[in-house]
Amino acid sequence: MYYAHSNFPGNNVDEYPYLFQAFSSPFGSKPMTATETGYYTGKDTKAVSENVHGKYMPRLFLEYFRKGIVRTCSYELLDEGKDPNWSEANFGLLRNDFSPKPAYTALKNMIGLLKDPAASFTPGSLDYTITVNPPQGYNRTQYVHSLLLQKQNGKFYLALWHEIANNDTSTSPLRELTPPNMPTTISFKTPIAAANVFSLETDGRMSSSPFSITNNTISINAKDRVRIIELTPQK
Repeated sequence: MYYAHSNFPGNNVDEYPYLFQAFSSPFGSKPMTATETGYYTGKDTKAVSENVHGKYMPRLFLEYFRKGIVRTCSYELLDEGKDPNWSEANFGLLRNDFSPKPAYTALKNMIGLLKDPAASFTPGSLDYTITVNPPQGYNRTQYVHSLLLQKQNGKFYLALWHEIANNDTSTSPLRELTPPNMPTTISFKTPIAAANVFSLETDGRMSSSPFSITNNTISINAKDRVRIIELTPQK
């Protein structure tokens, strides 16, 4: 479930970054953008299910932003056709009848939570460590990824996800995989007054709940779906 040339979003970003090396060198330190990226659903033998599509797309945007890509453009907004066996017709976040796929709903909810439209500011810092205690057979803890953001109101948003394949691409059609949760401990040196966890569900909805903090530590499962921890530092 961790392998090169799979179709999970982090492929070629960390351990196999040859695409970055190939395309970035002519432009020096200029920021990169992803102008066309995504997955297609449908019944083609290499299509991902709408369920997997809904997991991958939020992870894809976070993976690219984590690596310094300033803008990511999804290919594409709307399915071009209705033929489930034609790959090019099924790349949309919306189906051809404009109904939303789980990926659309998930991205909409993630953007809605993280947006901060006021004037730009210089973010502060948050002192923390992440420790992963994986189940047997899943010891590549480097694939538990995170991204820390902050809003002008002082709250931090720590996105957490398990960057792992949800499909076996050696099979045709693709075999869907269900990886286990990765038990994770987040320890803060910065005192935290309150924490809330926002979780993207299979259909793209976002659930939320207060999360307990014990000795300035949070114990949480990193999933193959994005979870975002809202952190309010003590004043």
